[in-house]
Amino acid sequence: MHKDFQPLGGKNGIADIVNGSTPSTDIAEYWDGDIFWATPTDMGKLSGLYLSDTARRITRAGFESCSTKLVPAGSVLLTSRAPVGNLSITTKDVAINQGMKGIVPKSGFDAHYILFYLMSKVKEMQADSHGNTFSELPKGKLEKMLIPIVPYDEQVKIGKHLQDKYKLSAKVTSAISNQSEAIASLESAVLRETYLWESGTVLPDGWEWKKLVQIADINPRRPNNLKHERFVSFLPMDAIDEVTGSISYLLTKPVEDVCNGYTYFNNDDVLFAKITPCMQNGKCCVAKGLLNGYGFGSTEFVVVRPHANIYTKWIFYYLRTTEFRRYAEDHFTGSAGQQRVPIDLIENTLVPVPKDVNKLITLTNFLDIRTSVCHKLISVNKKQMQGLDSLNLSILKEVFG
Repeated sequence: MHKDFQPLGGKNGIADIVNGSTPSTDIAEYWDGDIFWATPTDMGKLSGLYLSDTARRITRAGFESCSTKLVPAGSVLLTSRAPVGNLSITTKDVAINQGMKGIVPKSGFDAHYILFYLMSKVKEMQADSHGNTFSELPKGKLEKMLIPIVPYDEQVKIGKHLQDKYKLSAKVTSAISNQSEAIASLESAVLRETYLWESGTVLPDGWEWKKLVQIADINPRRPNNLKHERFVSFLPMDAIDEVTGSISYLLTKPVEDVCNGYTYFNNDDVLFAKITPCMQNGKCCVAKGLLNGYGFGSTEFVVVRPHANIYTKWIFYYLRTTEFRRYAEDHFTGSAGQQRVPIDLIENTLVPVPKDVNKLITLTNFLDIRTSVCHKLISVNKKQMQGLDSLNLSILKEVFG
């Protein structure tokens, strides 16, 4: 189909690539304006090819206060972190945050052609992404990506052909996405059934409010007499499944590479992501399977070490509730785009705890059983989506090779 290649961006590229930014969330007059402002969260909710609305909008003052750019309608949008590789075409002029890249085709190049080619290269873009908190695709790497060049008329023809193929796929994707949302809502409802009470309200007999710091150590210090092994487990932020709260994989790294500048934790510690968007997305897990019983990970983890093992799952499930995450989001601090949950908020978070240890164990076992059912449904749902993704990729490979 093609012989010649050109870089996607840069001086000789076929498109202009722009970064995004976030106005200060502490300044009310920067928000609720008429400028669409896209984030990876908006992109993750799409079931089709086009972005036509955003959850939040900014004002002209907010736009001018930061380094975000206005990406014109008809351009390609790409999530460059958390996660890397979600793609769409915007139908509106839109500002973007720092987790996005705007790809504005130059004259003679078709947006749909670029979109579908990039869809065929998502795995390669993910492989080029790096970062300890979350993988991020640098602008420079994206600009150097080579795009096969064909005449404009052929680009349009290919784009229309793939749009037709994608329409049926989009309907199936939408159905699977609706299933995913329903399952996620089911798990949220299970947690809400157990943690019924708003923070600080009167509890039934046999229950009491405990500050988290009363039942767990927050960010405990690494012991001075820590035995240094040659290799240790390392947990990247991306390795936490935000849907199930499980660990997808662990890396093994030389201890000297990670013992300074990373977060230390033990088996059975609860790890809670304090930074946006990982916190809102549900990045929280119980550390398990660590080589020699301890490991290191992102500096954006808050380590919660329960005073007794019976509290481990109880704390884990509480931190995963939608209600707690919303509360934590409302109290973010820090600069735009790098906002974090303050440690003192986590320390002073009130957790409802049954006084009867046996009741605590019974409720925790109940949550294990009910959430495991949700996770089995999620696993089936994920396999369906993976099968559809494989089919879509095979169609793209037929065209682009």
